[in-house]
Amino acid sequence: MELGTHGVSLVCKTYHVTRNTVYRGIHELESGDTIAAGHIRKKGGGRKSILSVHPEYIDIFREITEDAIGGLPQDESVRMLFYSPGIIRDKMEVDYGISISYHTLKQIISKEGFKKRTPKKCTSMAECNKRNEQFEKISAMRSMCEENHIPVFSIDTKKKELVGPFRRGGQVYCDRSPRCRDHDFPSFASGKIIPYGIYDVQKNTGYMSFGISHDTAGFFCDNFKYYWYRVLQDIYPHATAIMLLCDGGGSNSSSSRLFKQELIKLSEDLHIDIIVAHYPPYTSKWNPIEHRLFSQITRVWSGISFESVEQACELAAEARTKSGLCVFTNINRKKYDTSRCVDSNYDDVCQRHITFDEELPKWNYKVSWRDKKYQVIF
Repeated sequence: MELGTHGVSLVCKTYHVTRNTVYRGIHELESGDTIAAGHIRKKGGGRKSILSVHPEYIDIFREITEDAIGGLPQDESVRMLFYSPGIIRDKMEVDYGISISYHTLKQIISKEGFKKRTPKKCTSMAECNKRNEQFEKISAMRSMCEENHIPVFSIDTKKKELVGPFRRGGQVYCDRSPRCRDHDFPSFASGKIIPYGIYDVQKNTGYMSFGISHDTAGFFCDNFKYYWYRVLQDIYPHATAIMLLCDGGGSNSSSSRLFKQELIKLSEDLHIDIIVAHYPPYTSKWNPIEHRLFSQITRVWSGISFESVEQACELAAEARTKSGLCVFTNINRKKYDTSRCVDSNYDDVCQRHITFDEELPKWNYKVSWRDKKYQVIF
């Protein structure tokens, strides 16, 4: 602007720009438009989006997908697009003579509210009466145990694993893909691994036992007894009671009489009382061991095929977290019989050693190693 006459021509010749560009710059300076701090050009600069130039593409997309959008059978509130981007792109080119890129088509799909989503596990398989009351009861019992310095343990069985070159979920760093069998039939396995976990909620410590037989009530009791004599009784030398958080099914089912019978024997052997709380059906994911211990075991096992139970045991012992989790491991080679029944005097022994909660007796009870001559602490 200070060059005066022929200044525009001089700038165009020097910087190889068009006269329109120079005049547009002069107009912007005279209008007082400013550029935001940290930017080198005005907002909206650059090439315009293809959709802003051709907004009719969205209408064409709607015409093509009119009969390809519907609700899911299990949830009518969810709309699903049944055409893939490739099918939509081909129809636009064949029926409308429009050729667009996959990137532009995905922008259209996104603008219409569609994107790839994973089903969310949030619907309970069945209604469970007094489910919320049981969670409140568990919370109150845990608080009571912490106030009275009673150890709290979360117990459960992890998914059984096959021994052999079978494909497992997850990935592992390697220079080429490991080879494994194309089918994972149990009959081709050289064995199976039954991982049973005991998680100390207060100490953030895991105790894993790896069985090779069956998951039974006796399997849990033997595992707990093993760790109690070797580790836990030194950590809790003055403990007169413990609390167990269990699932509602499996070998430690809330309705299993054999589990209660084994707990009575365990209580007598250890000379400690056992307070038991079962999680309601279909709520096992809230058991602390699931997301505090088993998730870390899954992480160190990711993508690895087990050649032996010893390998699985050694890997599990390497599980660590920044919050201080450490894991003790052991292999239980004892054979367990799945056809065992309760003793003939079970009802009498149960009446003398087990006190059931008055509000929710199905899920909460206390096992005493002596005859019931104590105050119920529910």
